[in-house]
Amino acid sequence: METINKSTIAIQVITNLSKVLAKSPTGVSLVSIKGYTNSFGEVSNNLVNVGASLTNAKAKDITTLQSLDVTTLGGDSILLEKARVELINSFINPNENRSQGQIDAYTIVTKGIKVHNETGEIYIFGLRNSKTVIEQGVYPIVNSRALTIAKNQLKKDLKSSKFTQYKLSSTSIIKLNGEELIFG
Repeated sequence: METINKSTIAIQVITNLSKVLAKSPTGVSLVSIKGYTNSFGEVSNNLVNVGASLTNAKAKDITTLQSLDVTTLGGDSILLEKARVELINSFINPNENRSQGQIDAYTIVTKGIKVHNETGEIYIFGLRNSKTVIEQGVYPIVNSRALTIAKNQLKKDLKSSKFTQYKLSSTSIIKLNGEELIFG
């Protein structure tokens, strides 16, 4: 088995996170992320459940979509039906093109929290429970195809669409198990 090299900063971050997580017998489920800045400049405070199951959410979404009558939504029923079927198929047969190199680039600290082995950046993935926007970002106008717009319309009420990933940099403050960690 090949040894994965980690940078000094990655080792420090992994060690600090592991110490905090060791204090809780159940691990982390809720993570508070304050002052998160996304790639569009939006600044927000977020509460994320890293213990939530994306697999379970997708299973519920399949059931929801299978029982959905798109004729009750208004709009182009044929297009909405095509979007509904494609969404169901994407949940049943997800695209799993993931290289081993991508997997080896991270150390998983606990469910929903991983650290990039070179940069030491923390990635948190989970179900967003709440989001408070502090500063609006600048989002580009996107010209989506009609099918994409229909899929987005159907996705907005699906549980799996509430799952998100945060890439934390040196300006981030996170709270795990009641303990505030500041990186940087």
